[in-house]
Amino acid sequence: MARTIVDETLAATLREAVSLQPIAEDALAALSGGADVVGFWARAASRLSGRYWDLLQALPTDTPQRRRAAVLLDYHQQLLRHTMRFACSPHHLADRPELSRRQAGGGFGAPGAELRQLLSELTDDR
Repeated sequence: MARTIVDETLAATLREAVSLQPIAEDALAALSGGADVVGFWARAASRLSGRYWDLLQALPTDTPQRRRAAVLLDYHQQLLRHTMRFACSPHHLADRPELSRRQAGGGFGAPGAELRQLLSELTDDR
């Protein structure tokens, strides 16, 4: 099967999204741990969340793979954004570590693996 421009664009978008996962998961872990460096990691999480949003907006024409990618990219950006908000909230100062840990204790988990799998499916036998 020939690769189309849509396939190439989707694969490039997913390649970038997957490449961001390690640092994004570091940010989630630091924010979940209630570390003293919350400010640094909150800024990083904010930038990463914004980049996942940009990637979501850049997805090509509607296809089944694009819809699947959209759900996964949205999950990534939402998890980063919500974890950052919990970690920085003055309203939850006492229980901030526990709230953040519940939110992101396992990184991106299954959706992160699914994003990597989708990229693999798009780039296999090409």
